[in-house]
Amino acid sequence: MFDLQESGFAPDAIIADAGQGIRKGQKLALPDVPCRGDVFHGLKMVTELVVYLENRAYDAISARDKLERKQAQHERRQGRCDLKLTQQISRVRSAEQQAICLADDIALLSRWLQGDIFAVAGPSFSDRCVLYDYIVEELRAREKLCAYRIGKLATALTNQRNDLLAFAAQLDRDPQTVADEFEVSPTVVRQVLQMQALDPSRSRRWQEQSRLQEQLGSRFYHLGEAVADVARQTVRASSIIENFNSRLRSYFFLRRHLGPGYLQLLQFFLNHRRFLRSEHPQRVNKSPAELLTGSGHAHWLEMLGYQLFSSK
Repeated sequence: MFDLQESGFAPDAIIADAGQGIRKGQKLALPDVPCRGDVFHGLKMVTELVVYLENRAYDAISARDKLERKQAQHERRQGRCDLKLTQQISRVRSAEQQAICLADDIALLSRWLQGDIFAVAGPSFSDRCVLYDYIVEELRAREKLCAYRIGKLATALTNQRNDLLAFAAQLDRDPQTVADEFEVSPTVVRQVLQMQALDPSRSRRWQEQSRLQEQLGSRFYHLGEAVADVARQTVRASSIIENFNSRLRSYFFLRRHLGPGYLQLLQFFLNHRRFLRSEHPQRVNKSPAELLTGSGHAHWLEMLGYQLFSSK
């Protein structure tokens, strides 16, 4: 088995220490790279609950409508109401109202979570934490109305709070750095960030922009570029890691019995196999190792001591 250390050629691995983590279905553990929660999956859990409760509310509306039509038919035939149906309709109307109110409440909490707490242009980290905890409390207050689903979501949000809001803590530090560079207050930096997030088709966006331009003068343009750069570099999702996982998954199907030696060989193969095509021309016919180190190397099979077959 090939040993990366003995080879004398061990660039930074694209899949660093992937072994046991991937085999257990975990995320890739990349050294010196902060692991932040993926707000997509947090919102996905909330959205699934919203959809479920909306469907349940529509079912309640349909059940009430069905009973009322049945009652109307009975009145036309008999000339009077069916007392049993009247009682059923009363109960169903109560359940319908409760289902609609619950669906509306959870949908509102979902919009707060997405539009305020998980937004890049949002409040400070401490304020987000307060709002986040408030949403969890509101979910707990309604848990008895849909115990399993709401309770499960509230527990998940509680356990993942620090991970999901990690990006917001970074957003508190980055505006401070920009503020120091341009000699303005962090509040002004946040105001620029909030302004850039406004809809350009709304007058409020241009009113706020005019106010900030007048306040900042010649610094407005360059400060705006720095703030936009902070927004672009704010990581709130694990899309890159998900991409790596999807590419690696096929290598592990029915091969787990091969053990960690196979994982080490796979790491070497992925680091030293040259790209046949790429959206970036400078990467074609170069391996990740060559791109990382700037040094060329032989074909990965030759590096393992094999001789390449060539047809004549």
